[in-house]
Amino acid sequence: MGNDVKVSQLREKSAAELDARTVELKETIFSCRSAGVGSEEKKQTHKKRSCRKELARILTIKRERELNEVPGEPLL
Repeated sequence: MGNDVKVSQLREKSAAELDARTVELKETIFSCRSAGVGSEEKKQTHKKRSCRKELARILTIKRERELNEVPGEPLL
């Protein structure tokens, strides 16, 4: 848990920085998923889980920003 990124830190980043981090996380998740295929070694489930959580946080922040930019009727 020591390497988790706080939401407040993510909110301070620009859209370009969040996009770059999104790409990095997707690549990391893919490499974790394919690292143990066909072998007896332990998969890095803790790393994959923390990356998925951070990716979800980033996507949530991006969606919040998107909804705040567009004025209009609330979504139901």
